[in-house]
Amino acid sequence: MAKPSLMLRYHARLARNYLRWRLEGKPHAEKSVLHFRASALDCDWFGHINNARYLEFFDAGRTDLFVRMGLFEHANAHGWTAVVGTMNVRYRREVRMGKRFTLETSIDRIEGKTVVFVQKIFLGETLATEAECHVVVVKNRKAVDAGFLAPLVLGKKGNAKAAA
Repeated sequence: MAKPSLMLRYHARLARNYLRWRLEGKPHAEKSVLHFRASALDCDWFGHINNARYLEFFDAGRTDLFVRMGLFEHANAHGWTAVVGTMNVRYRREVRMGKRFTLETSIDRIEGKTVVFVQKIFLGETLATEAECHVVVVKNRKAVDAGFLAPLVLGKKGNAKAAA
Protein backbone atom coordinates (compact mmCIF):
# COMPACT_ATOMS: atom_id res chain seq x y z
CA MET A 1 0.00 0.00 0.00
CA ALA A 2 1.35 3.43 -0.95
CA LYS A 3 2.06 5.99 1.77
CA PRO A 4 -0.21 9.05 1.79
CA SER A 5 1.37 12.27 0.55
CA LEU A 6 2.85 14.68 3.06
CA MET A 7 0.10 17.25 2.51
CA LEU A 8 -2.61 14.60 2.83
CA ARG A 9 -1.11 13.55 6.17
CA TYR A 10 -0.92 17.21 7.21
CA HIS A 11 -4.59 17.82 6.35
CA ALA A 12 -5.61 14.65 8.21
CA ARG A 13 -3.70 15.92 11.26
CA LEU A 14 -5.34 19.34 10.90
CA ALA A 15 -8.81 17.73 10.78
CA ARG A 16 -8.02 15.60 13.85
CA ASN A 17 -6.82 18.67 15.79
CA TYR A 18 -9.87 20.66 14.70
CA LEU A 19 -12.20 17.95 16.00
CA ARG A 20 -10.25 17.69 19.26
CA TRP A 21 -10.39 21.48 19.79
CA ARG A 22 -14.15 21.46 19.10
CA LEU A 23 -14.70 18.74 21.72
CA GLU A 24 -12.44 20.50 24.24
CA GLY A 25 -14.11 23.89 23.82
CA LYS A 26 -11.70 25.30 21.23
CA PRO A 27 -8.72 26.36 23.34
CA HIS A 28 -7.11 29.44 21.79
CA ALA A 29 -3.56 29.59 20.49
CA GLU A 30 -1.70 32.83 19.80
CA LYS A 31 0.57 31.13 17.34
CA SER A 32 0.88 27.94 15.35
CA VAL A 33 3.93 25.74 15.90
CA LEU A 34 4.32 22.88 13.46
CA HIS A 35 7.17 20.38 13.25
CA PHE A 36 8.38 18.85 9.99
CA ARG A 37 11.24 16.87 8.50
CA ALA A 38 12.49 17.82 5.04
CA SER A 39 11.84 14.84 2.80
CA ALA A 40 13.15 14.02 -0.67
CA LEU A 41 9.82 15.27 -2.06
CA ASP A 42 10.43 18.69 -0.49
CA CYS A 43 13.94 19.10 -1.85
CA ASP A 44 15.48 20.07 -5.18
CA TRP A 45 18.56 18.70 -6.94
CA PHE A 46 20.81 20.55 -4.50
CA GLY A 47 19.43 18.62 -1.52
CA HIS A 48 17.68 21.49 0.23
CA ILE A 49 14.02 22.52 0.40
CA ASN A 50 12.81 23.96 -2.89
CA ASN A 51 11.67 27.60 -2.66
CA ALA A 52 8.18 26.72 -3.95
CA ARG A 53 7.79 24.10 -1.22
CA TYR A 54 8.42 26.76 1.45
CA LEU A 55 5.21 28.48 0.31
CA GLU A 56 3.27 25.26 0.93
CA PHE A 57 4.69 24.97 4.43
CA PHE A 58 3.80 28.62 5.11
CA ASP A 59 0.26 27.99 3.84
CA ALA A 60 -0.04 25.04 6.23
CA GLY A 61 1.05 27.29 9.11
CA ARG A 62 -1.50 30.00 8.30
CA THR A 63 -4.28 27.42 7.93
CA ASP A 64 -3.35 25.83 11.24
CA LEU A 65 -3.39 29.21 12.98
CA PHE A 66 -6.79 30.10 11.47
CA VAL A 67 -8.20 26.87 12.88
CA ARG A 68 -6.53 27.24 16.29
CA MET A 69 -7.79 30.83 16.71
CA GLY A 70 -11.35 29.93 15.70
CA LEU A 71 -11.13 32.17 12.62
CA PHE A 72 -11.87 29.29 10.25
CA GLU A 73 -15.35 28.80 11.76
CA HIS A 74 -15.93 32.56 11.86
CA ALA A 75 -14.97 32.87 8.18
CA ASN A 76 -17.36 30.12 7.14
CA ALA A 77 -20.19 31.60 9.21
CA HIS A 78 -19.77 35.08 7.69
CA GLY A 79 -18.93 34.15 4.10
CA TRP A 80 -15.44 35.58 3.85
CA THR A 81 -12.20 34.03 2.70
CA ALA A 82 -8.51 34.92 2.88
CA VAL A 83 -6.30 35.40 -0.19
CA VAL A 84 -2.54 35.93 -0.18
CA GLY A 85 -1.78 39.39 -1.57
CA THR A 86 1.99 39.52 -1.12
CA MET A 87 4.64 37.44 0.55
CA ASN A 88 8.22 38.42 1.23
CA VAL A 89 10.55 35.57 2.12
CA ARG A 90 14.09 35.86 3.39
CA TYR A 91 16.18 32.69 3.19
CA ARG A 92 18.94 32.80 5.82
CA ARG A 93 20.05 29.16 6.12
CA GLU A 94 19.29 26.18 3.91
CA VAL A 95 17.17 23.34 5.25
CA ARG A 96 18.77 20.14 4.01
CA MET A 97 17.03 16.87 3.23
CA GLY A 98 16.34 14.82 6.35
CA LYS A 99 16.62 17.77 8.74
CA ARG A 100 13.88 18.46 11.27
CA PHE A 101 12.56 22.01 11.41
CA THR A 102 9.91 24.03 13.19
CA LEU A 103 7.51 26.50 11.58
CA GLU A 104 6.07 29.25 13.79
CA THR A 105 3.20 31.39 12.51
CA SER A 106 1.58 34.38 14.20
CA ILE A 107 -0.52 37.40 13.28
CA ASP A 108 1.52 40.58 13.60
CA ARG A 109 -1.04 43.25 12.75
CA ILE A 110 -4.16 44.22 10.85
CA GLU A 111 -3.84 46.97 8.23
CA GLY A 112 -7.09 48.02 6.56
CA LYS A 113 -8.13 45.10 4.35
CA THR A 114 -5.03 43.07 5.19
CA VAL A 115 -3.99 40.68 7.95
CA VAL A 116 -0.19 40.52 8.26
CA PHE A 117 1.33 37.19 9.28
CA VAL A 118 4.90 36.63 10.42
CA GLN A 119 6.24 33.15 9.76
CA LYS A 120 9.59 31.72 10.80
CA ILE A 121 11.33 28.42 10.16
CA PHE A 122 13.88 27.29 12.73
CA LEU A 123 16.56 24.62 12.61
CA GLY A 124 16.79 23.98 16.32
CA GLU A 125 17.30 27.49 17.74
CA THR A 126 18.68 28.92 14.48
CA LEU A 127 16.42 31.06 12.30
CA ALA A 128 16.59 29.57 8.80
CA THR A 129 13.80 31.39 6.94
CA GLU A 130 11.41 34.22 7.73
CA ALA A 131 8.43 35.54 5.84
CA GLU A 132 5.88 38.31 6.07
CA CYS A 133 2.61 37.46 4.39
CA HIS A 134 -0.14 40.00 3.66
CA VAL A 135 -3.49 38.24 3.41
CA VAL A 136 -6.47 40.14 2.02
CA VAL A 137 -9.92 39.44 3.46
CA VAL A 138 -12.48 38.88 0.69
CA LYS A 139 -16.27 38.62 0.73
CA ASN A 140 -18.41 38.31 -2.42
CA ARG A 141 -15.25 38.69 -4.55
CA LYS A 142 -14.42 42.09 -3.02
CA ALA A 143 -11.74 43.00 -0.52
CA VAL A 144 -13.29 44.11 2.77
CA ASP A 145 -11.94 45.94 5.80
CA ALA A 146 -10.29 43.38 8.10
CA GLY A 147 -10.98 45.53 11.17
CA PHE A 148 -13.86 43.26 12.17
CA LEU A 149 -11.19 40.64 12.98
CA ALA A 150 -9.54 42.86 15.58
CA PRO A 151 -11.69 41.68 18.53
CA LEU A 152 -11.08 38.07 17.53
CA VAL A 153 -7.33 38.48 17.06
CA LEU A 154 -6.27 41.45 19.16
CA GLY A 155 -8.43 40.55 22.12
CA LYS A 156 -6.59 37.25 22.39
CA LYS A 157 -3.13 38.24 21.24
CA GLY A 158 -1.62 41.08 23.18
CA ASN A 159 1.23 41.96 20.79
CA ALA A 160 -0.84 42.13 17.62
CA LYS A 161 -1.40 45.69 16.45
CA ALA A 162 -4.22 47.27 14.52
CA ALA A 163 -2.80 49.82 12.08
CA ALA A 164 -4.71 52.92 11.11
